[in-house]
Amino acid sequence: FSAVSERQQRLTEAHELARIGSWERDLLTGDVVWSDQHYALVGLQPGTADARRRFLSMIHPDDVSAFTGAVSRAEQYGESFAIDVRVTLPSGDVRGLHARGAVTAWVDGRPAVVSGTTQDITDRQRSEDSLKETLSLLNATLDSTADGILVVDGQGAIRSFNQQFAEMWRLPPEVLDSGDDE
Repeated sequence: FSAVSERQQRLTEAHELARIGSWERDLLTGDVVWSDQHYALVGLQPGTADARRRFLSMIHPDDVSAFTGAVSRAEQYGESFAIDVRVTLPSGDVRGLHARGAVTAWVDGRPAVVSGTTQDITDRQRSEDSLKETLSLLNATLDSTADGILVVDGQGAIRSFNQQFAEMWRLPPEVLDSGDDE
């Protein structure tokens, strides 16, 4: 192996571990190049015919307009973008992807090449959803108890309280909202 191919191998391994694929679109020729990892992220085989069109058809209907608008603004005006979209893979799995793109070459003051990355963020989104659900249940539990509850951190900042606590002590909202235990 040459030093270049070893670096390429390490980069490929890093992309696989991080679940990141890369892509590039030449706006002058229409050519699109995807990394093997990008194909894997969207459930397609490398070299799949019309992969870009197939990818666009996988995007959740509620996300299509925002995604295509962001890409269009990049291609027309050179605006960078970062956007999360949901996709349904050919296997039927629904995944969350974070796509980033930027113009990487200009010709005569116009965007000529847009390049970017796509990362699978499904696990992160599931963790965030689980955390939101847990916090919602915790808040519902705090609000349903007859006891007044005040949660303060080690620095004396108010982290949480329930409505019963505010009513018991007849505290105006601005006092509790200040976050200061004093």
